Amino acid sequence: GDLSVDARIERAMLGDHRSQENIDRNRYRHPVGTLTFLGLEDGMTVMEIWPGAGWYTEILAPVMRNEGQFIVAAYDVDVPDQPQYRYGLQNRLLEKFASRPEIYDQVAVIPFSPPESASLGEAGSIDLVLTFRNTHGWIGDGIAELIFAEFARVLKPGGILGVVQHRAKQGADPMQTAEM
Repeated sequence: GDLSVDARIERAMLGDHRSQENIDRNRYRHPVGTLTFLGLEDGMTVMEIWPGAGWYTEILAPVMRNEGQFIVAAYDVDVPDQPQYRYGLQNRLLEKFASRPEIYDQVAVIPFSPPESASLGEAGSIDLVLTFRNTHGWIGDGIAELIFAEFARVLKPGGILGVVQHRAKQGADPMQTAEM
């Protein structure tokens, strides 16, 4: 395209497809600095793990549209007995995608609820795996090792794993902070 990745992130983060509440959070989450630091580039295959309500998805989908491949690994609604909120989040995310095809029509969605549903696709197929504020839950559920091994499997050689996580106090015990 004509615009740089940074310029497209800037445009997407202020887009009319985002709520004012999500736009207001830009200044705390620094999407331009974060995504460029994590190595986002045109032509990549990018996978976002557990997008939740899609705060970053709202930025990544338009930025990657026609410039690479963007895959969202979302909750697998076919896995029973998950926390109830997951089913609602997943439905709202899919409704968001359906309501704005000009933004989300190229987003691929794959199911991911480990340990039952734990494959992220073909080995060595992803340039950049991104996950925002999810690690504490995986540590708390005892599945972090399994999940990070799966990231390693699907990343291309030299691929990038971008993890953004809540900041804990210096010297904090991850098992304790995972419960917060």
